[in-house]
Amino acid sequence: MEDKAKAEAMDDLFARAVEKAGEVCRPGVGLVWGDGPLDAPIAFVGEAPGQQETRMRCPFVGQAGKVFDRELGEAGIDRSKCWVTNAVKCRTVRVSPSGGVVNRCPNNTELSDWLPLLIEELEIVRPAVIVCLGGVAAKAVIGKGFGTMTGQRGMWTDGPSGSRVIATFHPSYVNRSPAARQAFREDLNEAKRVSEGRI
Repeated sequence: MEDKAKAEAMDDLFARAVEKAGEVCRPGVGLVWGDGPLDAPIAFVGEAPGQQETRMRCPFVGQAGKVFDRELGEAGIDRSKCWVTNAVKCRTVRVSPSGGVVNRCPNNTELSDWLPLLIEELEIVRPAVIVCLGGVAAKAVIGKGFGTMTGQRGMWTDGPSGSRVIATFHPSYVNRSPAARQAFREDLNEAKRVSEGRI
């Protein structure tokens, strides 16, 4: 797909995503769309935006985003050359025992609502590699073929438009577990290796 055609296709998809957000997102919670160049060799797919992402309208800019950026730097991956997005495009929350609002994982209905747009988004970008950040993202992209992160982290599978897909831990978990951090770094290095020549 030529650059102009890609841009037009993404603009059209974004417009439809805005409509979808109005239908399925909580009132007052806006859309957080993917970010990066449309010719990115690597795409990262998270679960759903958090509070900071919703405020800034950009994925992975909160606490998990800081971990994500740090680990990308360690792996020698330039975030500005990657497409970064989420399986669900608006924040999903629950009420905590103290009465506050906290993030929660998207449920199956929310994933189903956004899945067609996510797949179309990835088909427009056509990255060589898709990295699923967390089990929720892996289930969205890989589908029923994905079982558990423990069993399938770091394993390659086929994805949309000829891409190669790998699942790894979510950066928020990486921040809490040294073992997960080491595995995450291995997976980033593997993603970079497979995409080599395009990044």
